[in-house]
Amino acid sequence: MGKNIDSRRDIILSMVNEYGSLDFQQLRDAFPNVSDVTLRKDLQYLNDTQQAIRTHGGIKSIPSFLNYYYRSNINSELKKSIASKAVNLIRPGDYIFISAGTTCAQLASCLPSFPLCVCTDGIYTVNSISAQPHISVELLGGDVDLNIMRTEGINTINRLDSLHFSTAFLGAIYVNDDFGFAHNSAMTMATLKKVIEHSDRTVVMVDSTKFNSTFCSHCIPFSMVDIVVSDDDLPAEMAEKLRSKGIEVI
Repeated sequence: MGKNIDSRRDIILSMVNEYGSLDFQQLRDAFPNVSDVTLRKDLQYLNDTQQAIRTHGGIKSIPSFLNYYYRSNINSELKKSIASKAVNLIRPGDYIFISAGTTCAQLASCLPSFPLCVCTDGIYTVNSISAQPHISVELLGGDVDLNIMRTEGINTINRLDSLHFSTAFLGAIYVNDDFGFAHNSAMTMATLKKVIEHSDRTVVMVDSTKFNSTFCSHCIPFSMVDIVVSDDDLPAEMAEKLRSKGIEVI
C-alpha cells in the first residue's frame, strides 16, 4: 500500500511540474478511484515536504526555471517535428503571435529569416528567437507566472486589444474529445481567447501523446481553432475527428 501512495504522489508531482499547476477537479479526473480525502492528503504531503505548493483549490509547482527545462525535455523530438511543420505556415511580412509553452518555443527557435513581426506572452519563447535584423519582437507586459513562464493579467489583455495578428500559434496541455484544447488556468484562457479574437486564423500545436484526455477545466473550443499541427504519430481516427469539426490537420 505504501508503494501505491508513493507512486501516486510521484505521478502528481510529475504532472504539476509539467503543467505548472493543477486544480482539484483535474486531480479527480486523473485519479477517479481515489477519494477526495486521500488526494488532499497527497497535496498536503507534497506541500509539507516542500516538493510543491498547495493552493486554494489545487497545487502548483515550486517556481523555478528548472520546471521549464523539465517540460521541454518531454517528447522533445515530437515538438521539434511539429515546429518544423508549423513554420511553413508563416509568410514574409506576417504579424504573428506565438504563445508561451515548450512547443511554441521550438517554433520560435526556427523562424525563417525574412521580415516578420512576433508578439508573445512567453518569456522562453522570446529567448528562443535568434537575433535577426528582419524580425521584430514584442514581449507583452504584465505579471509573470513563474510556473509557466508567461506574462498575464489586465495589462496583457489591454495590450492585446490594440493588436491584430495574421496567425496565432498556441499550445495546449491536453486535448479533450468533447470540450477542446485544455489549459491549466482561467487567466491563461482569458489571454488566449483574446489572442484568438484578434487573429485571422488560429493554429494549435500539440503532440500526439496529449489527445484523449479527461482534463477539461479550461478549454479552447474546437470551433475557435482553424488548424492543428501534430506529429506523425497522431492516430488517423483522431485526425479524422478533428477534420469532422472543420479543423485542418497538418
